[in-house]
Amino acid sequence: MRWTRNHIGALWILYLSPWPSAAQRKVLLTSDSGWATAQIRAQYNALKAANYDVLLDAPADDTTSGIISPVLSLPLLGINARLLPCQFNTCPPLLDLLGVPLGFPVSGSNATDARLHFLTGHLSDALNDGLNKSSPTIFGSQPNLVIVGPHFGNTFGAAINSSETLGAAIAAINAGIPAIAFSGAAGSPVSFTTLQSDPTSQSTLAAQAYTSSMMRLVNTLTLIPPALPAGVGLNVNFPALSNCTSATIPFRLTRFEARPNQIDLLPCPLSLHIPDEATTVNSGCLATITAFDAETKADVDALTLTLLVTKMLPILTCPSIL
Repeated sequence: MRWTRNHIGALWILYLSPWPSAAQRKVLLTSDSGWATAQIRAQYNALKAANYDVLLDAPADDTTSGIISPVLSLPLLGINARLLPCQFNTCPPLLDLLGVPLGFPVSGSNATDARLHFLTGHLSDALNDGLNKSSPTIFGSQPNLVIVGPHFGNTFGAAINSSETLGAAIAAINAGIPAIAFSGAAGSPVSFTTLQSDPTSQSTLAAQAYTSSMMRLVNTLTLIPPALPAGVGLNVNFPALSNCTSATIPFRLTRFEARPNQIDLLPCPLSLHIPDEATTVNSGCLATITAFDAETKADVDALTLTLLVTKMLPILTCPSIL
């Protein structure tokens, strides 16, 4: 198909047409590192404080550790329970009528906040639960944006093909919902309680810095909905904090793979090329944003990239040409 000015104009009208404000703020949050880490709770708190209609649905275990609690299911006895405690002992034990422990709930919600939901299983199970059970219950509809991660450890290069975080984002996109996959070089999956008990730890500082950057991106994308074009996702990588001297992490537009023979005039006309993720995130205090096609898991085409660059231009930075 040959693109004409009429085609491009129609796409702009469709993409930039405003929706009702309430419809653009339903956010589902999940992560492969579990439902009770400092990172995911910092994100949840920030989204809630910014008046997003937010729901957290994530595994009850840190699935990146490779350990997921076995489940004992004895329907005739009415028993369906985890054998191991939830992450950081965050779900109460199940007791019989005599007070004898029977294990731990397979799924459930925080006692004081029903929007904090856990499920025994993998990231894909939590996403499926969030999309098909929790969201219809809490939102009365599907979310308008799915945020996956940050995964602890960057996701670029060969890791793209095996990343559960990216895979979950693609699954959400295939279900018709815009999604962003986040990964970060700093921090570790520590308890959310450390946000208060250890505010100067590296994990707390990483949670705060990454959350602040995430909010800048999410606020920019949701300003004019939909957040992303259909079939398109973003892969975002945050740098090591040792590379940063400021709490603000600049965003640089990147690709999965460098194209040295291609001239790119947007968003940085003086640099001529959009760089690859790995080189950029390892070069200093820069967070990378790569737009990808969910069907091919490849960089998006030039027209789609132009639409996205226009939308994200306020938060994108260009290299100094001096």
